[in-house]
Amino acid sequence: MQKAQAKEFTKLSKTLEVPFKNAELAPDGLTVIWQAMRDKTAQMATFYTEESSLTKAGPITNLIRLKGDIKKHLQDLDKEGVQGSKKLNKRMDKFVLPLI
Repeated sequence: MQKAQAKEFTKLSKTLEVPFKNAELAPDGLTVIWQAMRDKTAQMATFYTEESSLTKAGPITNLIRLKGDIKKHLQDLDKEGVQGSKKLNKRMDKFVLPLI
């Protein structure tokens, strides 16, 4: 998602041009506002690009590893659970008479 936003902001910063290049229109007024908008969109594109790479390198990697650990743990529980229930049935047979 961040990469898509970064691409959109990059496109926007490239399309934002200063429409009033004439010095008669207050060089410290509208021209500065348009330049600031262009610079801000470029900054936001850079921010989202960096954020996407950090997200991919940090939390997503950890979540993928954690998912694998959970799957392995569940498989171990299933395996041990079947073996444990057989052992328990053998022990219970000594003390509990089967229902007939």
